[in-house]
Amino acid sequence: MVRCIGEPSNRFEEDHLRMLRAVRFAKTLEFEIAPETYTAICEHSKKISRISAERIQMELSRILIESAQPGDAIVLMKNTGLIAEIIPEVLPMDGQEQPPQFHPEGDVFEHTVIMLNEMRERSIELALAVLLHDVGKPPTATLDLQDPNGPRIRFNRHAEVGAAMAEDILLRLKYPKSLIKTVVYCIKNHMRFKDVQNMRKSKLRRMIGEPTFPVELELHRLDCEFSHGKLDNYEFLLRKMDELKQEPVLPPPLVNGKDLIEMGIEEGPEIGRLLQKAYDYQLEMNSDIDRQELLEWLRREAGSLDSTDLSDFFE
Repeated sequence: MVRCIGEPSNRFEEDHLRMLRAVRFAKTLEFEIAPETYTAICEHSKKISRISAERIQMELSRILIESAQPGDAIVLMKNTGLIAEIIPEVLPMDGQEQPPQFHPEGDVFEHTVIMLNEMRERSIELALAVLLHDVGKPPTATLDLQDPNGPRIRFNRHAEVGAAMAEDILLRLKYPKSLIKTVVYCIKNHMRFKDVQNMRKSKLRRMIGEPTFPVELELHRLDCEFSHGKLDNYEFLLRKMDELKQEPVLPPPLVNGKDLIEMGIEEGPEIGRLLQKAYDYQLEMNSDIDRQELLEWLRREAGSLDSTDLSDFFE
């Protein structure tokens, strides 16, 4: 059992960060917190805001990475009042209902707790992405009375709203900018996985080739497995990744700006956009096209347009 030496209130007055450490020790060692220590944390929890963001951030990261059940650690932080002082944006998730046909496991907070507990990997990027991936649901919740199957809760644009909220939270906690960029990107884009089987090859390959993809993929697995349970898109991506093992996911471009200038295309924004179009076509064709064939394709496409029509070409 985790307990303070002497009077708990005195120990927490000496260093308010000890309240977070008590949570970490309890959830890392899978111990209970002694009743008198727990009561003292509840009484002093508001004082955690007096601690520097950097120190809080370090303890929070260790709680998410080292706890046997990180979700249970977040529950303990909520029950003691600590989460209200550190990430108050999490509180509205508790009690926020979700459509039962997609989320039989419970409300947004329960869903998040389960995902945290079931993480196979323990990177701080993944843990924070899981913790905050649905933080945008409470502020975007609406009741759709026009749904043919009856009234249904919807969370339109919750990923974008949640990404903005997550950025504010992580900046407030002084996380490194590179980590914030990764977590925010994963949250903002976590709903695109529902469309992967209908994506163009070029878009799919770009997605798989992104440095954030391993975190995104695991976030998607957790999100699906511990809600509706359908993993068809996850399994599709695993197969696609296996197919691409024998070749670079994102091979080097076969043509460059010099090639386009030699075709007579003037330097300017059109060069970059046409190169993007050519690279997308290259990815669509996989290895079934070489440099000369791609140049011929570019000549036909660009040659069929007047310079005034190029904007239409890039729609």
